[in-house]
Amino acid sequence: MIDCHCHLADEQFTEDIAEVVERAQRNGVRSAIVCTEYRDQFDAVLALSTQFPSFCFAAFGIHPVQRNNISARREDATSVPEYIEEHKDRIVALGEVGLDYTPRYMNTSDAKEEQAFVLKQHIDLSGKYDLPLNVHSRSAGRPTIEVLRQNGATHVLLHAFSGNVKNARPAIEAGYYFSIPPSFTLSKEVSFIFSAYLCTYFLRIIAYRLDD
Repeated sequence: MIDCHCHLADEQFTEDIAEVVERAQRNGVRSAIVCTEYRDQFDAVLALSTQFPSFCFAAFGIHPVQRNNISARREDATSVPEYIEEHKDRIVALGEVGLDYTPRYMNTSDAKEEQAFVLKQHIDLSGKYDLPLNVHSRSAGRPTIEVLRQNGATHVLLHAFSGNVKNARPAIEAGYYFSIPPSFTLSKEVSFIFSAYLCTYFLRIIAYRLDD
């Protein structure tokens, strides 16, 4: 079993990260894709991939919602291309990236443009380095998939996708993968997406939430 999306660089794990990794391994997790949310986490994730080389694999990206619940802006990703170029041989994916249209984070058209700019930048990097995208799409399933497809994204994992069947179909047609969100057990529509539409492209990895 592989955790396809976790945040082990979060400060809540600073004191007991070795114990967290050991506990995960005891419970059958073979490895984990450790995603960043903020630029200042890149070094920490890289360090985890050094400390636990057969377990932690690095994914770098700028989350659409930054600290203090501020929508991501292009300046948040200013140095990302240079960092990825420098460490390209140690990265397995770009993430966590995407769009988040939750009203408390997204309340202006300018904010939408800024989030889209950051996502497009990561899509370009994905193509340049042949790296998959680990994508966030809360309250923005349709526009996220539109941006991905319009900008040529080919290797995509839609993390914890919670959109509807209509929104999911273009992603399925594009060959994108989906990870299982907690809402899988609560939402009939999300359950239907996975059971009826993802037979071909269903990601055969159960997302084990280390931080739950």
